[in-house]
Amino acid sequence: MELLFGFAAPKERTTKNRVLGFIELQRVAVVAMGVPFALAGATLAERQLGIRWNQIPNQQLPSLFFGLLAVWLLISSMHTFNDVLDAKRDAEKFPMRPLPTGLVKRWEATTYALVMAGIAVAIANFVFSWICALISVLVLTLGIVYTKYARDEVGFLTVAFIPGLIVVGGWAAVSPTTVLTPFPWLLYLFVLMHQIAHIIACEAHVPAKLFLVRPKPNTEAIIYGACMVSMFFIGLYIYVLSEIHWLFLVILSIITVLGLFSSVFLKEPRTLERGKKAFVSIVIYGLIYWISLSVFAII
Repeated sequence: MELLFGFAAPKERTTKNRVLGFIELQRVAVVAMGVPFALAGATLAERQLGIRWNQIPNQQLPSLFFGLLAVWLLISSMHTFNDVLDAKRDAEKFPMRPLPTGLVKRWEATTYALVMAGIAVAIANFVFSWICALISVLVLTLGIVYTKYARDEVGFLTVAFIPGLIVVGGWAAVSPTTVLTPFPWLLYLFVLMHQIAHIIACEAHVPAKLFLVRPKPNTEAIIYGACMVSMFFIGLYIYVLSEIHWLFLVILSIITVLGLFSSVFLKEPRTLERGKKAFVSIVIYGLIYWISLSVFAII
């Protein structure tokens, strides 16, 4: 499991382990959480255009494959660039990652990231539109700015502003002419709230500032809970606008209640295990929400 999150590369420099090292650079588990963002954006855009799953032409299915591939490569390249830029930092904080262990050389990781980024942007531009390509480049640029400057100078929460662009990109892939309308940015706002809660839980045991300062544990628990409440009302608005099945509202209500209960793990006394429980809760929340939204948007 730690390998999927990018924390435990094998030590022996065998061919098999080197392949695992390149896979680990992608942060597979994190990428898998990001792909549903784009899928939900695309399916909701189709719904707004009056398209349902049984009305999608078969010739569009390859576009779906290429779109998901582009998202996977885009997020993977951003994570790999993060490891390249953080090589010295990781040697102290995360010595078991592929670069500190020497399993993957820095130039290899750089080349790997550039190739993945190039393919992702090319797919976005030539299969979809220049708007998708622009969003892809913006995601990569903000990821690099976060690693090089914003994370240490401003705080970990600055990364929360990036993932929402993935769902906007998914929307733009289907309906580029409506990308500046309120709906896709409402989805962006939901992702922003989710990511704030996600990062608070993920960094619960790390003594670093979140956004200029580091709030006390009980304050962070309140912020986490406030994000859950905000996500419920944003999700309710999305439900009304998209006119999807009422079961989505039931699922949203259940995961919101469970999410609110998970905020107690962030209160004092703060421990690594309690932080992990909050983190797992917010990850499960996100997966259930975006998969449910994608499913109900196309039926």
